[in-house]
Order: sequence, then C-alpha cells, then structure tokens
Amino acid sequence: MKCTDCGKRLTTTLGDTVIHIEILCPNLSSYLNGKEASYENLYASFAEYCNKNDEQIDLCGLSLGGILALNYASDFPNKAKTFILGNSMKTLSFSNRLHSISCPTLIVCGKKDGVNMRSAIYLAENIENAELKILDNTGHVVNEENPKVLAEELAGFYCRSKE
Repeated sequence: MKCTDCGKRLTTTLGDTVIHIEILCPNLSSYLNGKEASYENLYASFAEYCNKNDEQIDLCGLSLGGILALNYASDFPNKAKTFILGNSMKTLSFSNRLHSISCPTLIVCGKKDGVNMRSAIYLAENIENAELKILDNTGHVVNEENPKVLAEELAGFYCRSKE
C-alpha cells in the first residue's frame, strides 16, 4: 500500500531481513469537512478513506485509531488483510462483532497499561487468528514509550502474515 497522505515508510530489520512497510496515516480531522468532531463523524470519514482503496488493506491503529480500525475491520471484514490493534479503549464494546474479523491480527499492549490489559486479553481470545504481544517497560503510549520494540513487533507480524 502506498502512503498518499504522509509519505512515511517504516524500514527495519528482522534478523538478516530488511523490511520496508509503506504507512498510510490519514489526517482524520481534515476529512471532517467542517462536521463536528464526534466519533461517528470520525469513523465515517475513516471508513470512506479506507474504502477508496480497491485492494485489501493492512490496518494498524493505536488508542482511538485502534478503535476506528477495530470498528472498520468488523464492518468490512473482507477489506482487512491484516490487523494490528494497540491500547484500545475498554469502554467501547465490539464483543458481538469480533467473530467477523478473521484476518491475521496482532493485539499490542504495554505491560504497565492496566486500564487496557484486560481488553487486550479479551480481544486476543475472541478474534480468530489473533496473537497478543505484551510490551515490557511500556504503558499506554507504546509508540512513544517503546518505539523500537513496537517496530520490531510490527515488522515480525507483517513478515509472518505475508508467508
């Protein structure tokens, strides 16, 4: 997938393998077009953005982005090629729709993120083909607190899911 909004590219190594991952990171607030910044409007903008791509997509979301990605993966299970969910908010419930997600899924949670740990375990147990990675010495903001380990986990997951 080519990044059209941000031009970011993740390059990392896993053993002797160099991995390049194109990152698509939409600026959701710019897609609201003056609408109220509610969850419903953000999700509608996110879904419209993802559906512009005719191919299956690799979804990765942290915190609110994870909730948007989880909602999208359950609404459009045939569009999700892989799915990574990190530090989701436990107050939103998708439990009745988790069975629709069948693509390879990685659930990431910081070991110190007591608020979301229970949800991470529940999601990993209830999404088909899901694996759970608990990152040591990390709280809720895994991408800021432990970016190297997170990048290694993402790269490893993408390598395993492409096999």
